[in-house]
Amino acid sequence: MNLASLVVHTLPSDSEQIAGQLLGLPGVEIHANTDDGRLVVTVDNDTPQVTADTLQAIHETRGVISAAITFQYSDDSETDESET
Repeated sequence: MNLASLVVHTLPSDSEQIAGQLLGLPGVEIHANTDDGRLVVTVDNDTPQVTADTLQAIHETRGVISAAITFQYSDDSETDESET
């Protein structure tokens, strides 16, 4: 599991449209959309590469002013128990 949370800044007039675009990315959920154009977003994917690609796509989304990662967690639950 790979989980990241971030605050995405947009112009307030664009936040709804950008939120819709972000929801089309793999593993993205939007938890808040403030009046001043901030979106609270989580990205939850199975592999680090998909998470990284999604975070890059968020940064490159037209209308996104900035995207600041506030939390990141990675857990390799595929560990073979015979190795422990």
